[in-house]
Amino acid sequence: MIFVLLCILATSLLFVFFQLFKKFGANNRHGIVVNYFTAGALGFALSSDFDFSGILQESWLPHALILGVIFISLFNVMALTAQINGISVASVANKMSVVIPVVVAVYLYGDTMPALKVLGIIIALVAVFLASKKWGIILPQKGYYYLPVILFFGSGVIDTYLKYVQHFHLTGANMNAFIPVIFIIAGIIGAIQLVVKKQLKISRNSFVLGVLLGITNYFSIYFILKALDTAHLESSVVFSITNVGVVATSSLISFLFFKEKLVLTNWLGIGLALLAIIIITLA
Repeated sequence: MIFVLLCILATSLLFVFFQLFKKFGANNRHGIVVNYFTAGALGFALSSDFDFSGILQESWLPHALILGVIFISLFNVMALTAQINGISVASVANKMSVVIPVVVAVYLYGDTMPALKVLGIIIALVAVFLASKKWGIILPQKGYYYLPVILFFGSGVIDTYLKYVQHFHLTGANMNAFIPVIFIIAGIIGAIQLVVKKQLKISRNSFVLGVLLGITNYFSIYFILKALDTAHLESSVVFSITNVGVVATSSLISFLFFKEKLVLTNWLGIGLALLAIIIITLA
């Protein structure tokens, strides 16, 4: 469970850094590319026990290539959604996507779905909405309705795909190389885009925030994979607790550090999030 809690903290901080990008005028594309190279470098630095000469023979390499493309594409969508529509809309779209990997886990991996767990997941979905809801109805800014939709399906696909690769292709040893390879691939794709667009001048704010984002991003993926690799935790439990925990935590961080006002429904959502986590854990 410690890996689940650490994943919640790391993932919540990703939304915070996107807000800091906006506050300090950092360039999204520059920061995201720096983020991926930082995460990749950190991953390789922590993988001294892995034989890198054998990467080309790894069965997970094609999946890492695909995930690298999805990662950088969705990260740009996440940044735009958080900045244009706000953290609330981004959090809801990102975390309501938990229904996708949970459903897949039941059919593909045989996860159990007793009534108590179903109740906990339903409460978690309600908590996600309430914890993010402000005075008005949560709606994307006019003209940008497609961003949360892409974020919803993209987030669900990433979680589902990560579980698939972890289940069928990863061991404790090669996991340490799989993660940084994804990030390096994403960084290379982003760098090529910058070269094509002739946007190579990176500001100090973009670089510094990109490095901090990269460190956090690496550990968010590392911790979720470690949690999924825990024998006594079903993936439906991991995804449900992680997603509802991130929304509750990011709401509290926004309240404490960005002075976002939390109304009664937000506090109710945070309370329901804690209840959902308890119920899912006991199920």
